[in-house]
Amino acid sequence: MRIGVYIDGFNLYYGLFKHGPPVCRQYKWLNPFLLGQEMATRLKLSGDVTRVRYFTSRAKHNPEDPGQPTRQQMLVRAMETLPEVSVHWGQHIDTVKRGFLVGDPDKAIRNFSTREEKGSDVSLGVFMTRDIALKEIDVVLLVSNDSDLVNAVSVAEADFNTRVYIVSPQPSGNPSRKLREAASGLIIVDPDCLAKCQFANPVVDGLGRKIHKPDRW
Repeated sequence: MRIGVYIDGFNLYYGLFKHGPPVCRQYKWLNPFLLGQEMATRLKLSGDVTRVRYFTSRAKHNPEDPGQPTRQQMLVRAMETLPEVSVHWGQHIDTVKRGFLVGDPDKAIRNFSTREEKGSDVSLGVFMTRDIALKEIDVVLLVSNDSDLVNAVSVAEADFNTRVYIVSPQPSGNPSRKLREAASGLIIVDPDCLAKCQFANPVVDGLGRKIHKPDRW
């Protein structure tokens, strides 16, 4: 059985490392292929992880954390050494929205600058459906808690008779009820899993170059 792993990188990062238990933050040097293998083992799925698609957006410069783009680049370079893994890029878009501050007694309307990630969830759903339709995979591990993907999961299950298991990156929160109901099963990523699924340090690429885990990680 061929297992395909589809990772919503933005959802994973915020669920595990930004808003998850503090212990998770030491495990950002995450090997997505090992994550897929570990989740398949815990779900008692027979077969091999033959494809991992990782969907993310390039980190933009942040004056409060100027090293963030470089750290992301190191992680992606490590991923690119894995033959089963492909990285798919969306984009961050800065937008201005209007509203008022919570707790502001005057409720004055203000402009707020926000940064939104665009394209990754759509691309994930498209590529997952493509791989299923072309019979390139037999079962799906979907690493996300984004309910926007529920239609893609429902199509996989109902129209292609392909089992989809939700791998929820929400160890301290509630998995999406809609995803849980649409899928064949659900498992939650926990700190023990993250500890088992780290890249070596350093990773050595095909040209013999060493890729080191960022110091802050």
